Amino acid sequence: MAEYALFIGWNRSVAGREQQAMELFLRVVEHPFGYIKKNIAFRQFSLRGRQGAQAEASIVATCFNLTRMISLLGGVQMFVAKLSTA
Repeated sequence: MAEYALFIGWNRSVAGREQQAMELFLRVVEHPFGYIKKNIAFRQFSLRGRQGAQAEASIVATCFNLTRMISLLGGVQMFVAKLSTA
């Protein structure tokens, strides 16, 4: 067992870093999908075919991005004000 101690230590450090990276990934990436499923109530595609699914996904992504911009800018009034000054 002693001959594998170095390998076991290295493996634990790599596994710890991978777990931290996966936790960060899940925090960053899973939020939009959870928001889309819950708040926009988008759970499945209605149109058939690749082009239809891409069109629906684009519309849903645009809705998510607009709601995110509005909330980051401080509400609808601030969003409209920023658009009118741009």
